[in-house]
Amino acid sequence: MHTYHMHQHIEMTTSSKKRRGKQRKAANVQKEITAKHDYDVRKYTESLTRMPPNTVIKAIQRRDEVATEAVADFTLNVLARREFDLGASAADVLYYKELIGGGLIPTMIDLLNEGCSEELVGDFHSPSFPGTCMTLLANIARDDFNDSFRLQIASSIGPVLNCMQNEVDRQFFKSNNHWYRSLTFVYLIGNLLFTGKNQKEIMQVLCEYQGLFDCIVRMMFWDTYRPDLVKEAKTFDFT
Repeated sequence: MHTYHMHQHIEMTTSSKKRRGKQRKAANVQKEITAKHDYDVRKYTESLTRMPPNTVIKAIQRRDEVATEAVADFTLNVLARREFDLGASAADVLYYKELIGGGLIPTMIDLLNEGCSEELVGDFHSPSFPGTCMTLLANIARDDFNDSFRLQIASSIGPVLNCMQNEVDRQFFKSNNHWYRSLTFVYLIGNLLFTGKNQKEIMQVLCEYQGLFDCIVRMMFWDTYRPDLVKEAKTFDFT
């Protein structure tokens, strides 16, 4: 009996070591993939303004995550620099306007609305791709250069808002993970409401989405009333 327990202990120890070894190997592989992805995004961002805007938009339409993340970083940088008088270059501002004029907004709206019924397939190295799309659209909504941008967004995002306020299914691109990562839709709503001069008109449009504001209020108090959702959200790595 003693020998049996000894062998059992050795087998359990060996199995545990193998499991930890596999976990370390998987973690190292993921680190390499993430490092490669970050490098690709950085290089794409550096060369972005030398690309024809329609080429970039077509890449986003193909759900190219590197192109999408690079445009999100570029857009945030341009708008933040202009908003806080940090000296956005005229060339960068012009390129941003060319992206908008080339159809960036309807491209992002179509892609996000597709997330209500389609699964995200393909070799996606960044699990935050839908969240990046949501953040990109939220950043565009903070642009006070043209009020028509926000009205265009507010009038077209009904499907994605209905999807994101569904706290029962919690599915976006048929994924619980993507739903949580896309909760930045709250910032999208805030930017639509509190930027520019046509806030009343936008409020009227958003009020037509039944239950939207009730949902946002509920989310503000998840810590108190939905600790189960807070606990579930913490199972995902948002880095």
